[in-house]
Amino acid sequence: MTTPSARISGALSPEYRLEREIGAGGMATVYLAEDLRHDRRVALKVLRPELAAVIGAERFLAEIKLTANLQHPHILPLFDSGEADSFLYYVMPFVEGESLRDRLRREKQLPVDEAVRIASEVASALDYAHRHGVVHRDIKPENILLHDGRALVADFGIALAASKAGTRMTETGMSLGTPHYMSPEQAMGEREITARSDVYALGAVLYEMLTGDPPFTGSTAQAIVARVVTEPPRPMLPQRHTIPPHVEAAVLTALEKLPADRFGTAAEFAESLADTAAQRTVPVRTLPARSSRGRVAMLVGGGLLGAAVTGLALRALPRPAQAPPAPARHWSIVLPDSAPLAYIGGGTLGVGRLALALSPDGSTLVYVGRRAGNAQLFRRKLDESTVTPIAGTEGAYDPFFSPDGQWIAFFAGPELRKVPAAGGTPVMLAQTPEPWGASWVSPEQILVTSREGSTLAWVPAAGGPLEPVSLSGAGAFNWPTVLPDRRHALGFVWFRSAQVGIAAVDLSSGRVVALTERGPIAADSVSGSDIISGADPRLLSSDHLAFTRGGRLMTASFNPVALRTTGPAVELVAGIRQEQGGRAQYVVTPDGTLIYAEGALAGVANLVWVSATGQSDTLPFAGEPYGTFDLSSDGRRVVTQIWRPTSGIELRVLDLERGQSIKVATQGVPLAPRWWPDGKRIVFTEQSPRPPYAQATVRQLPGSVSRRDTLLVGWSIDEISSDTTKLEALGYRARTPGVWLIPLADPKQAVPVDTFPGAWGGAFSKDGRWIAYTSSEAGRYEIYVVRRDLTGERQKVSLAGGEEPRWSPRGDRLIYRWGQDWFSVSVPRVTGSEFGVAQRVLSGPFINVADRSHDVGPDGRHLLLLGPREETTTRLEVITDWMDEVRRKAPHR
Repeated sequence: MTTPSARISGALSPEYRLEREIGAGGMATVYLAEDLRHDRRVALKVLRPELAAVIGAERFLAEIKLTANLQHPHILPLFDSGEADSFLYYVMPFVEGESLRDRLRREKQLPVDEAVRIASEVASALDYAHRHGVVHRDIKPENILLHDGRALVADFGIALAASKAGTRMTETGMSLGTPHYMSPEQAMGEREITARSDVYALGAVLYEMLTGDPPFTGSTAQAIVARVVTEPPRPMLPQRHTIPPHVEAAVLTALEKLPADRFGTAAEFAESLADTAAQRTVPVRTLPARSSRGRVAMLVGGGLLGAAVTGLALRALPRPAQAPPAPARHWSIVLPDSAPLAYIGGGTLGVGRLALALSPDGSTLVYVGRRAGNAQLFRRKLDESTVTPIAGTEGAYDPFFSPDGQWIAFFAGPELRKVPAAGGTPVMLAQTPEPWGASWVSPEQILVTSREGSTLAWVPAAGGPLEPVSLSGAGAFNWPTVLPDRRHALGFVWFRSAQVGIAAVDLSSGRVVALTERGPIAADSVSGSDIISGADPRLLSSDHLAFTRGGRLMTASFNPVALRTTGPAVELVAGIRQEQGGRAQYVVTPDGTLIYAEGALAGVANLVWVSATGQSDTLPFAGEPYGTFDLSSDGRRVVTQIWRPTSGIELRVLDLERGQSIKVATQGVPLAPRWWPDGKRIVFTEQSPRPPYAQATVRQLPGSVSRRDTLLVGWSIDEISSDTTKLEALGYRARTPGVWLIPLADPKQAVPVDTFPGAWGGAFSKDGRWIAYTSSEAGRYEIYVVRRDLTGERQKVSLAGGEEPRWSPRGDRLIYRWGQDWFSVSVPRVTGSEFGVAQRVLSGPFINVADRSHDVGPDGRHLLLLGPREETTTRLEVITDWMDEVRRKAPHR
């Protein structure tokens, strides 16, 4: 590779330092560069001078601006673009990996499952872009990057900008698109290129991934185009018998000559690739011999077919008939920059909260917005463009409407409140400790979950005390949605088998069942894979269920009386923002109005050291969706969870001195990782779908399954004491809730510290004299301290709420968190003395996660935290009138 010219380097030097050329194509040269302002490596593409001259800076920047708004997990984002010394350039992330072309050169053909997955990911990206009015026009293996096995589509908008240069493109000698992947209409120079042209190109790419060659080849570009226009592609099964028939059928349909005979959308192409029952009903067509062959021969003889490849507009084919418009309407809402939608953790919990509500008639959106740094509710009519703040709703989260649409309920801290939808004075309805969602059932009743889903209760819509519903069969029932019979509610459950699935609860008995196609089964007996895996369920109409699975909105036909699905789950929408804890940012009315925010799994953060003055220092690790973590006693290493949307929870050890991240081998779902006192081992709770379901596991580092040692079967560990002469643990197990003191030499001698079901998170003081823990016995989480020998009275040391107690290594302070505030309590040095009064030492914003969101550094003066990070968006996606589409995708069986 060559080094950049001095002129290009000089033109871009104020913002970018070009290191070397890493690639060159028909339209641009690619350089590896350093973004000097943000201190990051980027890929910087400079358009060829002749192309830049034809397109012009104004057209180029206008098209780039359009595509810069595309935000999708499988679209390579655009960082920057501009003009410098007549050079037109655009900047993208530098992807560590390879292009699909690189891999095909190396392997020729890909495994069938992997090729279909890559094509489906590209289809998801294209479908998203098409719904936003952007057609790629140049899908080919070179523009599909592979990063950690995931497909990323690059170069949106560049071919579109070039195509608008019209016949002037012939002056450059460059082609728009690559003949092997051009649709017939694009090859023949049609002006109107639709999304179906991208579908054709993707079909050609998948054809090559599976067979090793594009569908049409030739010695020249003209020869290839002639075959694209006149010949059917060769069948795939004779070339590779392991290709499933339904995959061949899908590819050949995508490669139809007429756009109207292809799939209407990229999403339909992806669905057909996944539909093993699909049959090819549309035969491959050749053009009528008399008209097509004569016309092509005339074009070749006149030398015009080569010009078609270079962009000259030819009319070799009649314009295809337009497909009838889909009944569903897709559009976007743009919120003002002064009041964007705010993603919030919600109250004192680390789980993400819902920021959207939609009136029952689908006419009015309410959302949590951020104005001047403060969160509050805003109202927007869907047929209007203005938003109105709702007074008195500061700090709101999880909003929802009353059945008649006249009231908006919401949580603020631990309080459930309501406010008139037209505006007015908010009314406090109830205190709901640690709320986890609610559903307004009738004019008189609201159903809420609290204490992290462990408590289900009724609240009078006019206000009053909670009336608990005793749950049986599940430890927690999350985010309820009441069914039309008002006897059952939908939610999701972490089953003891470590699976997350859709569940229903009988509101009279409290019995929780898991949903399956066979019918409901008791939640406490789930051990197989036949449950409906997913989270955040809602009811669509009365015959379909909507829920999320890894950032995808799924649906399945549903019988609400029998509480079972009546068909397989299928994908409706990809790329919905999914918060940690299961909530997804979407709302839907039964008649099929959907509003959602796009994005990936939330909670991506950085580990930071923060002093009492608020000064922060970021650790040398990439941002990740970190879960609970624990700092080693010497402050040199951190063991932490990382949430992966496709593969689940990963366990890693971060070496703070070397900047190394080491993956720890696990067999089940790793929870609550902690350091062993010697700092050479870790202990964590490993959940699995088979008995004993949970066991505390000790792992020597680096992790190896062969060196695993089970410590306590059935127990989960909160902390191990540092006193090696009397090795004890604090923990719990399903049959013995609360906080227990466990002698590791003889676990049968375990004694309770506090048996209240809402007690958790025990921690030993460094001198071994005290045990601190969290309990919700008082109606909200508070911090309590007892002597380690369990003599004397316990003391409440938090002021007005608290959780996650951590002892300073210096032994002089106890640190705890409440929401986004951190408090310090002085520890008595003389027996019989009282703990000090809690003092606030730090305020957020930082990211809170379940179990443990902070730790205290060895010096006792710095806290290890996640963040800070504040996320907002100004764009929401809307789909209306789509129930016919839903029923077509997921018919009843």
